[in-house]
Amino acid sequence: LFPERVSALFARPAVAYRGRKLLDTADARLVSIAAEGANPFALKKEKVGERDVWKLTSPLASETDPASVANLVNQLTGLQAAEFVAEKGADPAGFGLDKPKLAVRFALDDGRSYLLEVGGPRPGKPGEAFARLDG
Repeated sequence: LFPERVSALFARPAVAYRGRKLLDTADARLVSIAAEGANPFALKKEKVGERDVWKLTSPLASETDPASVANLVNQLTGLQAAEFVAEKGADPAGFGLDKPKLAVRFALDDGRSYLLEVGGPRPGKPGEAFARLDG
């Protein structure tokens, strides 16, 4: 005899079991971040002696504020999808992704690279926007 509550678990669509974390950084670290949009910038991690330090490389070359960059890195590596609403093949214009408001390119030290595009706001969900991750 099989409890009904267990049967319901197997009736769920496969996407219900999909991980929501955008980046798997368990075995890799971010080494570059480049934002495109209203306030473009690029950051790159460099070795200085024994330490890894983040440098601003665009729109100008400069030292960075370590706390600000650490916050950005933590925010990026902690991003999670609220919900998956479409897979490949969907019309990007329906999500505001034909002309993204923001695009962020980032690379990990294991050679992986990604492009995160943020489109239009999600109707009825304040604070949420449609996004697409390629990589």
